[in-house]
Amino acid sequence: MSNFLSFLVIWIFFPKFNLCHSEFERANGLPLLTINSRFKVLDTGLKIINISHGDEGNYTCTAVNDAGNQSVSGVLTVESGPHFVSFPQNTVTQMGHSVIFVCDAVGDPKPRITWTFNDSFSLPLSVNKSRDGHRLYIDSMSWKEVGKYTCFAENLRSIKNKTAYLFLQGKQRMQ
Repeated sequence: MSNFLSFLVIWIFFPKFNLCHSEFERANGLPLLTINSRFKVLDTGLKIINISHGDEGNYTCTAVNDAGNQSVSGVLTVESGPHFVSFPQNTVTQMGHSVIFVCDAVGDPKPRITWTFNDSFSLPLSVNKSRDGHRLYIDSMSWKEVGKYTCFAENLRSIKNKTAYLFLQGKQRMQ
C-alpha cells in the first residue's frame, strides 16, 4: 500500500514560539531526517511523503529559540480505506453447475464484506455465504441465481464495491 497521500503533522505552540529551528524524532530517539528522506521538516510541522503503516508510532517535536525549548509528543496512527485484492468476475455457466464468487479487501481498519443480489441484501436461498462473508457458493445453478452480484468492502475510512453478473449459457428463460 505505497500509494498513500502525504501526511502533514502540524504542531501548534501556545504562546507561539518564534522558532529558530525544530527537530522531530521517533520514539527510538533518532532524528527523522537521518532515518528517511520521506520526512520533511516544514515551518508548520512535519510532512511525511507516501505514508504507510510502518510510519505509525510516537513522534516528538522539539522547538528551540532564544527563550528556551519546548517538546510536544503525539501518536501517529495510519488508517486506509478498502482496497480489493480479489473481487467477483462476470460469469457464464450452465444449468446445474456450481459457481463461486470471491471478494477480499484490505484496509485499516479491516474492511467488512457484504453482498447484494440485484440491489437487495437478500440473497437467493440457494446461495450460501462463507463464515467470513468473502465467498458466495452456488451448488447447482438455476434461473433463481441469474443476476447482478455486488460485493461491498467497508471500513471507517470509506466503502467500495465491485459488481459481477451471473448468466446461464445458451438458454433463454421461458415466460
